[in-house]
Amino acid sequence: MKLFKSLKRKACKITAIVAAAFLTLSVFAWNVMAETTTASGLEIQELVSAADVKTDLYNAIGPWIKGGLSVAVTIFLVRLGWRLIKSFTNRG
Repeated sequence: MKLFKSLKRKACKITAIVAAAFLTLSVFAWNVMAETTTASGLEIQELVSAADVKTDLYNAIGPWIKGGLSVAVTIFLVRLGWRLIKSFTNRG
């Protein structure tokens, strides 16, 4: 039974190593294939403009960030005013 467990552990280790090696080789092969494809003169079309994505993202998130900052500043000022009022009322 111990022999079976030992073989099972070794098989699991070997399987993980083989899977990692296969994944690494496939990534390298894909990279080489992509380099040769672009070097052969195929035209790559731009599907999404990065500038448009940046502008759209800024327009979508900008009001939320401004709103959050204004709420944070308001809370800070209210707490500061409350502490100031407390300090004057506790002087008795």
